[in-house]
Amino acid sequence: MFKTSHRIFVTGGNGFIGKHFIIKALELGHEVTNLDHLTYAADKKMGVWFYENPNYSLLHGDITNFGSLPECDIIFNFAAESHVDNSIRQSRHFTMTNIIGVQNLLEMVRAYEPSLRPLFVHISTDEVYGGSLTERFDENSPLNPSNPYAASKAAAEHIVRSYSHTYDIKYQMIRMSNNYGRRQYPEKLIPRSLLRLPHGFLTASSRLPHGVLPASSRLPHGFLTASSLHYHGFLTASSRLPHGFL
Repeated sequence: MFKTSHRIFVTGGNGFIGKHFIIKALELGHEVTNLDHLTYAADKKMGVWFYENPNYSLLHGDITNFGSLPECDIIFNFAAESHVDNSIRQSRHFTMTNIIGVQNLLEMVRAYEPSLRPLFVHISTDEVYGGSLTERFDENSPLNPSNPYAASKAAAEHIVRSYSHTYDIKYQMIRMSNNYGRRQYPEKLIPRSLLRLPHGFLTASSRLPHGVLPASSRLPHGFLTASSLHYHGFLTASSRLPHGFL
């Protein structure tokens, strides 16, 4: 987070990570404008807390057709369709939001005079690397998405880079792993499991360490490992970005 006050434009700020980012930004005195489509996974109750802060404003809209970028110093693009299972059932929404929506945001940035353009921080995912039980990935690893969600995020990354090379738009890319924490919509593994725990719906797999769960017979070795990071990890990782993040 910035050490001096900035005007921050957040997309998807009612989503899980976005709302915690906004809380931290407002606590530190930054001005935050939040654009959110308020879909099924949005935390609409958080708006009550946000509205009490004079430095906060909400714009209800969709990044695919939003047409007027407010004056800002930096954009944090959290807005995305993000559930892999949903992308397998219906991928069109992922293409529209995660690809066309990102391009629309970049077009609005491009419309500014070069000296006035905000920094574009794009929130991506480690899913762009694909799945592997043996490989280790870093920022230079090739992208090899293995599902429609991951493919849409990888495509968005390419668009961001192309706009940087072509139009000299400054950007930062953050590839996050699975996240968990307070007020998470219960479609992901950890909150869903915690909701089922009191009702005895979990099997013995919930007692296995380090997130090792039985998987389908189609997977090699018959198991799947997954890592999850608490949302505070994202706020801490932001310290590695420029402009004086905490």
